[in-house]
Amino acid sequence: SSAASDVYKRQVLTHKNLVCNAYDIIEASELTEKDSYISWKPITHDFGMIAFHLVPVIAGITQYRMTTKHFIWKATDWFSIVNKHRITVLGTTNFGIQHFMNRMDTQRAEKENWDLSCIRIIYNAAEMINPKLCSNFIQRMGQYGLSENVFKPGYGLAENTLVVSVCRASQSMNSITINRDYLGIGDKANVLDKGDENGIEYAICGPTCSHSQVKILDNNGEVLEDGYVGHIYVKGDCVTQGYYRNEEATREIIKKDHWLNTQDVGFVYQNQVVIIGREKELIIIGGVNYYPRDIEDVILQVLGLNKLNQFIACGIPNRETGTDDLDIFVYYKGLPEGFEEIQAKVKQIVRKKMGIEVSEVIPIRYVPKTTSGKVQRFKICLLYTSDAAD
Repeated sequence: SSAASDVYKRQVLTHKNLVCNAYDIIEASELTEKDSYISWKPITHDFGMIAFHLVPVIAGITQYRMTTKHFIWKATDWFSIVNKHRITVLGTTNFGIQHFMNRMDTQRAEKENWDLSCIRIIYNAAEMINPKLCSNFIQRMGQYGLSENVFKPGYGLAENTLVVSVCRASQSMNSITINRDYLGIGDKANVLDKGDENGIEYAICGPTCSHSQVKILDNNGEVLEDGYVGHIYVKGDCVTQGYYRNEEATREIIKKDHWLNTQDVGFVYQNQVVIIGREKELIIIGGVNYYPRDIEDVILQVLGLNKLNQFIACGIPNRETGTDDLDIFVYYKGLPEGFEEIQAKVKQIVRKKMGIEVSEVIPIRYVPKTTSGKVQRFKICLLYTSDAAD
């Protein structure tokens, strides 16, 4: 099925799926009656509904809710409420972290004498996790007593109800730096020192949860050993029964042995899951695989993490060359003449840092996102190719 049709796919989940996934989160979080939750994610989104509504209901603990609109306009209220009610478990995305830092009212924090030592866990999920962004957040909020170990990266997808793997409450957030030349299917991930110019830093998303199993396959369907990059498959009590009234799409992802093709690429490292990217977002240039997030991170390293989700890398198929053109879409509302400098800068950064040429740098006035803040690259590509065809 086409990327556009993904919008209309709806998973069939049983009560067993939901309860098993909820208990996985409860177990990983080591929840007690002393815990409490707060969420700004919409209850119509699986992260907001399952992790931050059903879990506290099943665990029998207090939950507080902010509307997403409230968080967008008054982000400081998020931690102000935490400070007031001594809330222990939070959840966010890269978008939420950066938005909070952009909008935080420091004077209010000092006036209210924030003490964030009550926070045990901040789950970070729903999009590719940026370790540097998490580190910046901890450094900034540490002055208010926020522990350096609160971030708990996780990996999941709606087809597995929600969570597949997650860092345990007792674990510290860790990352791994991989040589960008060893990210193809079947490659053994080449670990480098943190900060190496040839490396890309990935968050380690914890061990697989109790009700899920994970295996990594190569392009021939053979199981790969730990440390080798491949297609991620998951099986267990949390796997969806399929897509509602869409047998064709169901057969594409769920095999006869009920192993689910997540359509994600990654590897297992020391019994923990590491995610590299989405198969369908893969950009292939001259036979070499590139992931959008890696290209975007290179740009942000130079232009600043405060511009997160403002530079969107997409692969546009080129029928003449048989490979993808790398186009960078830039959120921009200035005058046309002011964009020339940005175009040149972006092309220079990607050429110097990654050794690849950017075909086009294109200004856009709107970046389509999911309700959790995840950029919808396929929509950008679809709109661009449709306009080009016209």
